[in-house]
Amino acid sequence: MGVGTGPRVPSAETNLPLEPTSVPPEKSGFRRTVATILKRWKSHLPPWVRSASIAFLGAMLALFLYPRFSPPPKPITSRQVRQIIETHLKERPPDPTLANRAFQSIYRSLVLIRTKQATSESLPTAPRQSGPSDKAKADDVSALGTGFIVDEMGTILTCFHVIAPGGKILITFFDGLEAEGEVIFAMPENDLAVLKPSVVPDDAAPAVLAGSGGLRIGDEVVAVGNPFGITSSVSAGVVSGLGRSFYSPRTGQRMTNLIQFDAAVNPGNSGGPLLDRNGEVVGVVSALFNPTEQEVFIGIGFAVPLESAVGAIGIPPW
Repeated sequence: MGVGTGPRVPSAETNLPLEPTSVPPEKSGFRRTVATILKRWKSHLPPWVRSASIAFLGAMLALFLYPRFSPPPKPITSRQVRQIIETHLKERPPDPTLANRAFQSIYRSLVLIRTKQATSESLPTAPRQSGPSDKAKADDVSALGTGFIVDEMGTILTCFHVIAPGGKILITFFDGLEAEGEVIFAMPENDLAVLKPSVVPDDAAPAVLAGSGGLRIGDEVVAVGNPFGITSSVSAGVVSGLGRSFYSPRTGQRMTNLIQFDAAVNPGNSGGPLLDRNGEVVGVVSALFNPTEQEVFIGIGFAVPLESAVGAIGIPPW
């Protein structure tokens, strides 16, 4: 019997429905652009550049998000503000006083002046270095006073009555250096004298000179000198009067146009500078008034205006 040629029955395999092929959804234009950029970025940039870029972007993102998620700072109370101010004021060093500023501006020009009689033991030929003495020996000197350097050559201005007794003039500078002095000009009528020292320290500095025309009664002043030989002593006060007259028993002269002040001065201050609030020399301390014979300060001192000394020290008047 031959093979049947009847209708073909489909097999089980042919009856199964075909599964649809998985096709990825089509990307939008923006996504395709971003994907292309990332693909090229990954393929063209070195690994370290990619790592650095990712780290940078992460840091920027953290900085952007941190303020939005961190808690807001607590407001500072008025009590905390006061505590901060008090702490700052305690830690801040105090401002220097008027007297301190004036002293700092003048101390390297100050000198102690002593006069010895010709019979006293002479000073060694070469200048010697020693520490500044706190007191001068009373039995070793005939006069004691103060002076200050007024120019780069070391010229010293002082009072005439300090060097009037004569004899050897001994000058002690602020650093203890001692030298002999020579009188190069004298103005007894104004109780002023100019000295030339035999040697001057390298770090000595001239005082800053100013006129007294701007002084007013009540202005602050500072006197610096060597009262009783106590070196570099400072006292502060005010201008008590201007244009005063005073008869000096030391020189026998009546001095006029003097500055009256109440900063404490005593024997040994003569010839020292009277400074204004800027630390500039406005006068030369010359005398003190005391109705007794004790020659101690009772609150009235006199200074010669610096204008009276300009001719002696060779500078033009103000």
